[in-house]
Amino acid sequence: MKLTNQVVVVTGASRGIGPVIAKALAAEGAKVVLAARNGGELAQVASEIEAAGGTALVAVTDVSDEYQVARLYEKAKAAYGRVDILVNNAGVGVFGPFHESTTEQFDWVMEITLKGAYLCAREVVKLMLEQGEGLIINIGSDLSYKTSANCSVYGAAKYAVGALTQTINKEYRAKGIRCTGIYPGMIDTYFAGSEMGAEFKADWLKADDLAEAVRYVAVQPKHVRIDEIRMHPMVQDDF
Repeated sequence: MKLTNQVVVVTGASRGIGPVIAKALAAEGAKVVLAARNGGELAQVASEIEAAGGTALVAVTDVSDEYQVARLYEKAKAAYGRVDILVNNAGVGVFGPFHESTTEQFDWVMEITLKGAYLCAREVVKLMLEQGEGLIINIGSDLSYKTSANCSVYGAAKYAVGALTQTINKEYRAKGIRCTGIYPGMIDTYFAGSEMGAEFKADWLKADDLAEAVRYVAVQPKHVRIDEIRMHPMVQDDF
């Protein structure tokens, strides 16, 4: 129970990787604030955390909306008085030839994957500066440090998330704020319209693998800053 009484905000917490991360941190004693757009799915995740003896608060939030992100932290602070950790997990992606991508796809991916991470990090930094400490964990991708064909829009967003992570570290580490990027390769989730648990993804990373990486970063003592974790399934050649 290394996170007892710590307050953690997890975005994208309604399905896929997010709920698994939230449950792993709640099992360490954290008070978890669940943020996503689907209130019904969030309520189900919260009930599962509470049934296991944890503490969870539902905060329906569109991370691309500046007002809603500010309200998310107001709700967390009103309930628990502070925010110790942000797990910036929300993201969407589209894949295919660059010349076939659309402006609508570009705007959708950038709004949630990049702008959402930016807004959530920016607003929590304000709270963490008041507290004199805090931890931000940005869930990126191996596309946060490399490029790949048919990943132009999503890759551009995740590459920018990697840059955002490094910038936050350089700007705020002297003020007690740490920022870690976790960059997984092929991972079994609902991402990009695929089914979680599909047979062809049997040897891919699992949500539990990523949740364990998040937990590992979260429980480190405050004098330890982990800049990044890169992780891939054994079957992935290009990383």
